[in-house]
Amino acid sequence: MRRYLTCILLVLPLITFAQNGNAEFEEAVVHYRNKEFLKAKVGLERAIALGHAGAMNSMGLLYQFGEGVPQSYTEAFSWFQKAANKQDVMAVYNLSLLYRRGLGVAADLSRSFELSLQAALKGLPEAMVNTGMKYYEAEGVAKSDSLAFCWMERAAGTGLPEAVYKLGAMYQQGIFVKQDFTMARKLYQEVSQSKHIDAMRSLGLLYINGLGGNRDVPGAIALFEEGVSRKDAASQYLLGKIYLGGSGANADLKKGFELTMMAAKSGLPDAMYQLGMCYYSGAGTEINTDEGNIWIRAAAKAGHPMALGVVKSLK
Repeated sequence: MRRYLTCILLVLPLITFAQNGNAEFEEAVVHYRNKEFLKAKVGLERAIALGHAGAMNSMGLLYQFGEGVPQSYTEAFSWFQKAANKQDVMAVYNLSLLYRRGLGVAADLSRSFELSLQAALKGLPEAMVNTGMKYYEAEGVAKSDSLAFCWMERAAGTGLPEAVYKLGAMYQQGIFVKQDFTMARKLYQEVSQSKHIDAMRSLGLLYINGLGGNRDVPGAIALFEEGVSRKDAASQYLLGKIYLGGSGANADLKKGFELTMMAAKSGLPDAMYQLGMCYYSGAGTEINTDEGNIWIRAAAKAGHPMALGVVKSLK
């Protein structure tokens, strides 16, 4: 019997029941997708008049994000509560998020956990991930790596990319299970097909270090390039690092410097430190000690440990 059977097993499948107001609700969804928020609001009001719980939840989202209505977390909370009272599982989950951040209601981590668990037990994948993270981080509940792993595995079983990625991270770090880079690599590969940016970065790092399989620098470069095309600062930094420290076809100091600059300007501490070192050494640019000091100090201010050490030596 597998260890994670200690998890709560009474997870109900999500079922969409026929509701009065479905036609009005679907029409409102079409308007929303077309960014016709006022028309969407009117459609939701019609569905709500017929008692449609999903429309109540969606009205709460309009108020949460200020789309077609004045932004109001208080109104959002009120609509989520009405929908939750009619057993709308997404509304229960949304209430959990508001309680966690104290938006429209006093922050209450215990209540946030209770609602997240309630939605997870009803089969909502996002709530399963959220519940798993709460067990891992001891947020509103006692820490339990076993239950964190269990909920993440269950969520991953639904195919939710974020859940598959986080399960891979648990295998990589050895959280509740024996550290397994091969399994982590497999899971990251699975979810990278859906262009999950965090999974692509993590997979690239496994490729670079030859963990869980053969070393694959070209494969890592391809993954990081995809991230760069989406303006992901961490991907810019990692690809820049390859070009700065590479050899042969993988060496391109100028390109490495440019990528590092982009990541540093996004506020990434590792990139700030790397950029400072480029200025010190003249990697991909002219030596400029003053500019290097500026970026090293910026990295130190952000808490970068190596930058902190350099700053101490500057005094």
